[in-house]
Amino acid sequence: MNKLIAELRIIAHPGSSKESVSLKDGCVHVWVRAAAHEGKANEAICALLAAQLRIPKSRIAITHGTAGKQKRIEVQGMLTEDVFTALFGQHS
Repeated sequence: MNKLIAELRIIAHPGSSKESVSLKDGCVHVWVRAAAHEGKANEAICALLAAQLRIPKSRIAITHGTAGKQKRIEVQGMLTEDVFTALFGQHS
């Protein structure tokens, strides 16, 4: 049974004109078009990360910060270094 869980700390940017994930000043920033209303931005963040990582959305969860810009994300089945490599081509 696979118990790998990657943990990311991100800064969310809801209501953006673009959707992207970037590494800026050592922080993971996630821009989504969805507004921060009724969990829509959180859903969009999980969907965007899943698409970028090429994994099912069910393997991504926001564990802390659902109501704020700073969030903690868990990705099941991956190491944190593998997530950074997949997203940015580097380790963090």
